[in-house]
Amino acid sequence: MSFPKIKITTFLLIILPSISPSLASENSPQKIAITPEFHMHIVNRLGNNKILLAHCKSKDNDLGVQNITAGSELSWKFRENIMWSTLYWCYLAPDKYSHVSLDVFNFAGHIIPKCDNHGSVWRYSYDCVWFAQDNGVYIRNFATGYDDFVSSWNKGRLTNLE
Repeated sequence: MSFPKIKITTFLLIILPSISPSLASENSPQKIAITPEFHMHIVNRLGNNKILLAHCKSKDNDLGVQNITAGSELSWKFRENIMWSTLYWCYLAPDKYSHVSLDVFNFAGHIIPKCDNHGSVWRYSYDCVWFAQDNGVYIRNFATGYDDFVSSWNKGRLTNLE
């Protein structure tokens, strides 16, 4: 192991245990953010008061199957892991005849530049907004002010969402 790797490993072994208790406690006044916080929104913009079925999850966090009524949203917050490898995907179905499955967050993907960082490149909080519409799924591109088309609905629907 080279000298820089030893220094980094030593740093992580000494510093991270002292930080992690503060990261785990929401009430801790000494909470230190070492990765950005993301606030994800899945908004139902379907017509005719359709209910959107959504099942979103990551490797470590399953949000369960949700029924989102017209004009409502599913939202959640999380912090990127220290390896910068967090991935959230969602299965969305506007009816019993169509669906789409897509990555709604992947740090290595092209999603973050579209999210709202509230006007500051140094802010450690981002809002990412997805819309389910009759013709497919869009993501709000805060940089351009437009909703970018991501995917049309695929025919068929999964029956087992486990």
